[in-house]
Amino acid sequence: MTDPAPLPVTVVSGYLGAGKTSLINHLLRNAGGRRILVLVNDFGEINIDADLLESAEEDVLTLSNGCVCCSLGGDLYYALADALDRRPRPDCLVIEASGVAQPQKIAQAALAEPEMRYCGVVTLVDAVNVGSVLADPLIGAQVADQITSADLIVVTKSDLAEPIAALAEIDIRSGAPVIVAQRAEVAPDIILDRRESTLPATAREDRHDHGEVYRTWSYSGPDRLSRQALERLLDDPPKGLYRLKGFVLLNGGGAVEAHLVGRTRTLENITEPLATQVVAIGITPKFNPTDLDKRWYAATSS
Repeated sequence: MTDPAPLPVTVVSGYLGAGKTSLINHLLRNAGGRRILVLVNDFGEINIDADLLESAEEDVLTLSNGCVCCSLGGDLYYALADALDRRPRPDCLVIEASGVAQPQKIAQAALAEPEMRYCGVVTLVDAVNVGSVLADPLIGAQVADQITSADLIVVTKSDLAEPIAALAEIDIRSGAPVIVAQRAEVAPDIILDRRESTLPATAREDRHDHGEVYRTWSYSGPDRLSRQALERLLDDPPKGLYRLKGFVLLNGGGAVEAHLVGRTRTLENITEPLATQVVAIGITPKFNPTDLDKRWYAATSS
């Protein structure tokens, strides 16, 4: 019996009222066949957020006894173990952090678990209120930490307030890709990962556009890279690139499974596949697939 594939984990962060529950409900309604398990951490004794989720009870885990990032030694790890023990294992785990949580601490718990695949911190920023909460001496530091910890930022309520001011506040604190949305309705493929162990054997697609929000790039072929060249590419990715994953043949033999989520990269040695296969996704307008194509070519030539 083969071991189950690593469980993709996404942390959804954002201050109170930014739209986290709305985003997760959107993901649940548009799961595309994925089995999504949601871990909800409401700050307080009554977990209101869990009651607002449009999901069956068996698809929601709740932590109601305070902020999850303040009790990493207990309930969070039990909940992560529960998710991993489920059969069939869910396709994705989405952790909705409380509005006052430090998302990076939760992310570190997922990164430390070898059976989990880190898919990033997605921070929601309220275009209406972000300026006032950042200026508040009591909560400003928490909100700023949520922004700086993000791998992807979603600006919500852009139908209620011009997002220019929010984008300026974000730009000061983060270089993460940014999506501007009205009701936290973001394409699930950006936020969620799929668990397929192989990638489609397609040719290079440098300008494959999926609408106005994001663009993809992919390569399948004989290219080999040195491990050092691949590390340099992942450590200095093109602007707007949010996620990259695939199997890369190495010079001199061998291969790695490569993942990039925001600023976090992992390389794991694997049995050598028949070809290098890599897919990437970035946020429009900053991400230009041609930039990645040039860097890929430079990496294969070094």
